[in-house]
Amino acid sequence: MKSAGVVRRPRRGLASALVRRIATGLGLLLVFCPVCLADLRREVEPNDLAGNAQPITPPASVGGVIAFAGDVDLYAVAASAGQTIIADVLARGFRADANPGSDLSALLEIRDTDGITVLAQGQSLGEFDDPAAMAEAPSDGVYFVAVRDLSNSGGPSHRYVLSFEVGSNDSAGDATRLEPPVLPSIDALLYPPNDRDYYRLSGSANQVLTVDIDSAVFNPPNPAAKVVLTVLDGMQTILAQDAYGASDPEDPFIQVTLPVTGDYFILVRELRSFVGTTNTFYQMSVELGPSAGNDSFAEGMPVVLPRAVSGVISTSADVDHFRIVLGENADLNADVDAQEGLISLLDGEVAVHDATGILASDASVPDPQLIATLAPGAYSVSVSGPCAGRGCDNEDSYYVLFLDADIDGDGLVLPADNCPAAGNPGQEDRDGDGVGDACDNCLAVFNPDQMVSNGNGSGDACTGVIALPAMPLPGRLALGVALLMAGMSLLQTYAKRLN
Repeated sequence: MKSAGVVRRPRRGLASALVRRIATGLGLLLVFCPVCLADLRREVEPNDLAGNAQPITPPASVGGVIAFAGDVDLYAVAASAGQTIIADVLARGFRADANPGSDLSALLEIRDTDGITVLAQGQSLGEFDDPAAMAEAPSDGVYFVAVRDLSNSGGPSHRYVLSFEVGSNDSAGDATRLEPPVLPSIDALLYPPNDRDYYRLSGSANQVLTVDIDSAVFNPPNPAAKVVLTVLDGMQTILAQDAYGASDPEDPFIQVTLPVTGDYFILVRELRSFVGTTNTFYQMSVELGPSAGNDSFAEGMPVVLPRAVSGVISTSADVDHFRIVLGENADLNADVDAQEGLISLLDGEVAVHDATGILASDASVPDPQLIATLAPGAYSVSVSGPCAGRGCDNEDSYYVLFLDADIDGDGLVLPADNCPAAGNPGQEDRDGDGVGDACDNCLAVFNPDQMVSNGNGSGDACTGVIALPAMPLPGRLALGVALLMAGMSLLQTYAKRLN
């Protein structure tokens, strides 16, 4: 626990919370996103113009830095008419004690589809204050979130974490889809009062689902949120529930064995229905595996390459293992991002194991990375390490781990490969959505989430924004060829693993 007076994020001024309004929007349930399965990211430069804005799939948290005087960081998000776009900066108030946590006095803007017109903005109002902003999308399109310093200064100490949410997930029908193991955001909001956040995931019978909320732990005398956590089955029958309370003033934690194969829901809400501001935040990690723990090779959570996973090393003795199977000789790249890009306090180590023990490991600073040459077989990749730094809580030891064996043979691996299951050494991306043309399911429309609701393989953005018959014939042929090639590559990869 932190000592009294050490607060991860102080309360904002009343004006900052009251000038924003909320609206509801329609969410989509089925998600196929081979690149974006973990939702912690770091800034990728250049991203100072609408034309090179970094695409983001909310909910997500991105670590960045205003690197020099006059620097502006732009991020692109897709939104439908009537959906709300919420952006929230952590900087001066992040892990602040007697001094601000960052030198950035942020100006945060949500901009219209032209990349210029400001729809909403917020700014730092004091020594420990950080901004939030919210706007309703007037039409379907790509919107932009901009971060810069109020005085146009910059430098390595002007670091921040920017969190995004788009739309509403306040009912099971609008639930945000998750692919565990995942830490969707380090700064999810319960806002406005009586807000409810629903998440949806698929699981198999006898798998163990673990959901861990962190909020009160960051400031026990004055919790940002007193969370009620509920896990429900596909019929929305309660399977388990835990809550912060007077007799149990701890953040909720649930671990439950799934009774059947199917969809499940996670519901997060405030205990006090009248509470809900831009400072009512929580962090949630979700794990799904064969056992109640993942601290060893045998208990590792199975994942299929290529994959990004995210989580928290919740104690200094904690170890997260992820099980993989290789069908042929491969050079496995395991790349951890924590301190360098995400302002995490994890002093991390990454290791590759087989059933006999550790085969390779790395504990480089600021973040570890290794490449292991492996024969066909079963392995696990682990992340571990203590929390180190000012005002350190174990819950601040979050990370994202990129696992890629370059199965597409293009010489690129995550996070640098925008199409990790289909070879594309040129990384062509004509619609700028961060998904390469070789595997983009909607080739000419910005859709970083790659959502497919009808199961036909064509992205929702194509059917909802640009009808395929209206596309020129060359465009339709290119799209068909790209989808066919991506599908064949995936089938070949999975067939090799099964043999």
